[in-house]
Amino acid sequence: MNTFEGNTADFLLIKSDRRFHRIKFDNIRFVEGLKDYVVIHLGDQKLITVMNLKTFHQKIPHDIFLRVSKSYVVNRNYIESFDHHTIYLGTNELPIGEVYKKDFFTIYSGGSISPEI
Repeated sequence: MNTFEGNTADFLLIKSDRRFHRIKFDNIRFVEGLKDYVVIHLGDQKLITVMNLKTFHQKIPHDIFLRVSKSYVVNRNYIESFDHHTIYLGTNELPIGEVYKKDFFTIYSGGSISPEI
């Protein structure tokens, strides 16, 4: 069983594959929600833990992480580029959900870019 254990200052503890992992927030590129699980993408490594994305997002700092769709939370420091529908992080392309689009553009661009096409 994999569970979320909590966070402290600049890292959190995740239980995955019967082990506890200490993960610095700076190392998390993005988090993918899959029903009752989250997949934490750490560059070349992925950790899976039992938790829904909404609960996970509540436990991490919102000044670093942005909810960009029903299924994704992204570390704003890893965003390389974006358009009105997609965020690009290296080889990963994450959709920007309609519900989250206005907040993403307001927060990420400081309101200087409109979410409208």
